[in-house]
Amino acid sequence: MLLHMNNSAELAKSSFPVDGEAVCIVLCHLATLHANHGYYNTALDTISYMKKTFPSHSQHAKLWMLVEQQIAFTRSVYHAKWSAAEQAVLNMMALDINEALYRKCILLRMKGETCEAYELVNKLLEECQEKKKNYTVEHHVRLLITLAELCCQTSNYTLAASHLLQCMSLCQQHHLYYLVAMTTMHLAHVQLLLNLPHQALSLVEKSMTQVLAHGSQYDKCCVLLLLAKCQLACCQPTQPTKRKDALMSAVRILNEVCDGLQKTEAHCKLKEVFYIQARIYHELGYQAERNKCALQFRQLDQLFPSSVSPPVSTL
Repeated sequence: MLLHMNNSAELAKSSFPVDGEAVCIVLCHLATLHANHGYYNTALDTISYMKKTFPSHSQHAKLWMLVEQQIAFTRSVYHAKWSAAEQAVLNMMALDINEALYRKCILLRMKGETCEAYELVNKLLEECQEKKKNYTVEHHVRLLITLAELCCQTSNYTLAASHLLQCMSLCQQHHLYYLVAMTTMHLAHVQLLLNLPHQALSLVEKSMTQVLAHGSQYDKCCVLLLLAKCQLACCQPTQPTKRKDALMSAVRILNEVCDGLQKTEAHCKLKEVFYIQARIYHELGYQAERNKCALQFRQLDQLFPSSVSPPVSTL
């Protein structure tokens, strides 16, 4: 559809509406895909095109307005710019109340305001159970994952696993395969936090292909980071040869993660990677590389101070 979008005479004579809802939805999806892979300028160019084709007073303008605020929110959270993220949430309130409240939960968690986040997530989950207007399974699943992340952030790992298993059942029931894979990754992370690295590694290797094939750049980086953590946790210092191999493997994986996170401008997550890299290089005895990573972490922390210090207890 997009490849054939033009203002040619043939298209003008056709019955296909260039300014119809279907075209707006496709363009919104395209903008979201570009943003998810770090191509923010291309995403904003797509939104600019929609602003001209679907002016703010038009019937379908609400669609691109929501996508614009979602991208603004994501970038603000990645940069730890909480005021800008709060403004994006306020703007979303008039467009999609469920999406706005879900994003508010994420913001509260990232800011470390866990009590407020718990209260809001539980309230939204109660509404999901009642299946009120605009209820979707995806929304329910995302809230359960957020609740599990909050449990991890407050060191309540057993409860987090319970929520994730409920989430897994819901995803499988509705054939949401990508969300099944992401839920599996969160469950693997909980197992790692419970000092069960071999079980965690097994889950990661089982489901990571789905995420690497279909996920956003940020999700891919999170999965690769989790893979490196699991591999390191499975090889203890009492096995020097295997330990060194695992450390060198982790270095290669984390270099790839760094590239991906820099592309998506996920600076808060990038700090965690630099922190882990510094510790790996310290164990390997590579002082120059260790100092470089430590400096990169410090510079990022000064530019983008976050509420939760590494190592972060969420995926």
